[in-house]
Amino acid sequence: MTSNFVGHLEKSCRHGTVKTPRPRATCEDGWLTSYRPQGLWCLKIGIGKLDYHQSQAQCETQRGVLSGIQNDLERQLIANDTIRQLIPIGVTIAGVWLGASKVPGTNTFQWNDGHTTGNGGMFFGPGQPDNALGDRRGPQNCLQLIVMTPVFYSRPDKWITFPQLIDDYWCHMTHDPPQRLYACGKPGPDDNFSG
Repeated sequence: MTSNFVGHLEKSCRHGTVKTPRPRATCEDGWLTSYRPQGLWCLKIGIGKLDYHQSQAQCETQRGVLSGIQNDLERQLIANDTIRQLIPIGVTIAGVWLGASKVPGTNTFQWNDGHTTGNGGMFFGPGQPDNALGDRRGPQNCLQLIVMTPVFYSRPDKWITFPQLIDDYWCHMTHDPPQRLYACGKPGPDDNFSG
């Protein structure tokens, strides 16, 4: 790629024009940048023992919403930032609230952040969504991304089959796994990138 660019630059210089690639737009400091087909999306992972609705309220204080996951790259972006926050506090596993809701009358989910499209980011854990198999606590109408640090694998528990995968969960619960985070999202600046 470098030789093509250099060749293009040299050719352009001989003709009196220089085309310098313009850097892509990014999100403000403290936010992760995701380049989605429908536009720039900014992500911020918050930490706190909050339920789904409290997490949504926290995102709103930052002019955002709980975010969906557009694709595998975005899932990894969220997981990596979560791990970055967990390691210094000695936590090995956490659930990250996502912006999704159950489609009424079904056991399927849809993103509800108003920006995420399709289901390319819905990587469910084994047997999920299972709606807790009819547990007496009621339906599991929310989604969490289960994130594990490398240390987790030396002391695995029931979550071992869920590395960076999605689980349906009760919106009002905060105990399994006990460390909670949430993925906020909001539209970023206009990218106008033409490659």
